[in-house]
Amino acid sequence: MQIEKPRLEYASFWQRVNAFFVDRIILFPWAALDMWWSMNFHSYFFYFLPLNLALMFFYEIYLVKRFSGTPGKLLTGIVITKYDGSRVTWKEAVLRFSIKLSISFLISVAYFIAASNINSNYYNSLTMFEQDQIIRRNIPSWIYPLDEIISVYELVDLIAVVTDKKRRSIRDRIAGTVVIKKSAPNNIQ
Repeated sequence: MQIEKPRLEYASFWQRVNAFFVDRIILFPWAALDMWWSMNFHSYFFYFLPLNLALMFFYEIYLVKRFSGTPGKLLTGIVITKYDGSRVTWKEAVLRFSIKLSISFLISVAYFIAASNINSNYYNSLTMFEQDQIIRRNIPSWIYPLDEIISVYELVDLIAVVTDKKRRSIRDRIAGTVVIKKSAPNNIQ
């Protein structure tokens, strides 16, 4: 006797978009604090950037492993599972976010290098525009291709979700995951 697998009900493109925007609303206070600190304190590059990486790890990896999704996904009624509908493990959670985390880490290193070449008192005396200019003059040139790579990755990821029948993103394919409706059969409890 063969047991029939329950059919997964995949999240729609618009459900995923809604979850993205809910996550951005939730993270807005942190983003505002991040922007304020970067404009007012040279120490931002030494303390806040590592905190941002830690927040990304917590939000995109720990919460996905622990609760099967970010708050945005959970609030919009969708969850992340393996292809077979089972819970995501650490492996899938890390793989799912590996590209963005790697690029974000390298960008953080570049800003750290740039800030290391600037006197703290001098930096803090500058206007926001002047701070941006001095960081750009001191940032390693290898950061510019990373900016392009992340933009292309996000565009390809969006196209993948729109064109795939299961609405899988590039990160879903890398990690072996899918995003399903919470009320779908084989639901994550």
